[in-house]
Amino acid sequence: MRNLSVKLKVYFSFALLFLVVLISAFLTFWFQKNSEEDSQITNALGRQRMLSQAMGKSVFGYAMAKSRIKSMEQNVDSLDDYITQMRMIFTQSVVGVAKKSDIKISMNPEKETHPSIPYPATFTRLVNSTFGLGRSLKVDIFAESPVNPNQKFTSQADQEANDYLTKNPGELFNKFYEEDDKLFVNFYSADIATVQGCVDCHIKIKKAHFQIGDILGIRRYKLLFSEDVALGKIEINPSLKEYEKAAEIFSQTLAAAKSGGSYPADMDMSEFVKMEAIVSSSAQSTIKKIEDQLTEFKRGVQVLLTSEVNSLPYRMAQEEIIEASNNMRSHSNTLVDIFSEVVQKNQGNIRMSVIVCASVTLFLLFLIAYYLSTVVINPIRRVSNTLTRISEGVLNQERLPVSSDDEV
Repeated sequence: MRNLSVKLKVYFSFALLFLVVLISAFLTFWFQKNSEEDSQITNALGRQRMLSQAMGKSVFGYAMAKSRIKSMEQNVDSLDDYITQMRMIFTQSVVGVAKKSDIKISMNPEKETHPSIPYPATFTRLVNSTFGLGRSLKVDIFAESPVNPNQKFTSQADQEANDYLTKNPGELFNKFYEEDDKLFVNFYSADIATVQGCVDCHIKIKKAHFQIGDILGIRRYKLLFSEDVALGKIEINPSLKEYEKAAEIFSQTLAAAKSGGSYPADMDMSEFVKMEAIVSSSAQSTIKKIEDQLTEFKRGVQVLLTSEVNSLPYRMAQEEIIEASNNMRSHSNTLVDIFSEVVQKNQGNIRMSVIVCASVTLFLLFLIAYYLSTVVINPIRRVSNTLTRISEGVLNQERLPVSSDDEV
């Protein structure tokens, strides 16, 4: 340093000052970045609490939409069995006796001038027409080639139902459609010959071969599904996409907290952020509890979606989902508290680091100021003062000390 010029000494001092400022700025930026990452992780872990409830809400919404249609199917199926039994008993106990007593069997008994009883299918329609007054349920019986010519198929849906039930006579066929700004659903079932009396009557009238178990036509059950068409269409085609996305975000975030890695930064999963594993033993223990509850939750969802509506496994799955969802929320809240303690500790370390950096920077600033003052400024000031006195005529001056090999 003795051999450096004044210019280089000044440059060196300012370079050291710039380096100190640069290091301080870098450390400040690095601390800020770590603080932002901690904040992002805290938000992501807090989001887990919301997701644990959102998953349950989505699954139950899907199950409710499905169960409504399924419940309607079950009710129609029960009503269909009732009509089958009613017609069978009516045919055996009423029609059989009427034939023996020479009482006429008519498609329009109310218009006959002599005593008569309705055909079983006519009787079913009459009962259900009366029953359906003022109700959203209407029942009718049709056939591709009916005994009653007025009971032919009236729509393409009737033909589709007939084609389907011909191949699957034991099942129900449904068709949704709009009418009068409302959404309706038609359920169809096969109208099957169950007693010999039905078979004999159709053989006699249709001049064709029939036997017990043959499909004589189709039954149509018309029900109001929704007075709001848009809402009804959503319920017809419920989706599990919301649940699947929430479960994916939840699982990836949990995995990142456990072992480190990337996790979704937003609900659209369009941006991912890296996270270091939370190494705290209490955090790892809590994460394991959340994983166990997530497994229980998914098992409950699987049972709920595959079980018969309102069955014992179905109801037990509902309780299991609610319990697991609440437990995940509780454990997720605990994990946030644990990480908040880690963040507070990190913030303390950051504050201490900032204090140390500021102290070192301040010390170096004083050191640089002292160096410039001692090595550059003071010698130049002494030379300047001596020359000033000489110019004033004071020639007897002390010898100037020489402590360097520079210009001074």
